[in-house]
Amino acid sequence: MAITDVDPENKSYYGCETLHLLQTNGDACLIILGKDGGPIHAVQWHPESKEFCVVHGPMPAKATLFDLRANAIFNFQPSQRNDVHFNSFGNHILSRLPLVLQL
Repeated sequence: MAITDVDPENKSYYGCETLHLLQTNGDACLIILGKDGGPIHAVQWHPESKEFCVVHGPMPAKATLFDLRANAIFNFQPSQRNDVHFNSFGNHILSRLPLVLQL
């Protein structure tokens, strides 16, 4: 669940974004995305629902892989990206910045 709220530090016109992990047993936790905050660009679940990846922060954006306890497993280097996908087997991950054509 992603929530947008008023930015108390007035750093963004769009407010603050936070990410919460809600589990079927009723547990919930706030996902900590780093000290710089910034927008949440994309969230993608692993095909076996064991992990999820979040693309977040100002450009160049960071991507972080989390386990089901919201622990960061791996931090990808900052890059120009705003999308993330797992392949159907879950052994490859694609992080990209879609091409936008201007007419």
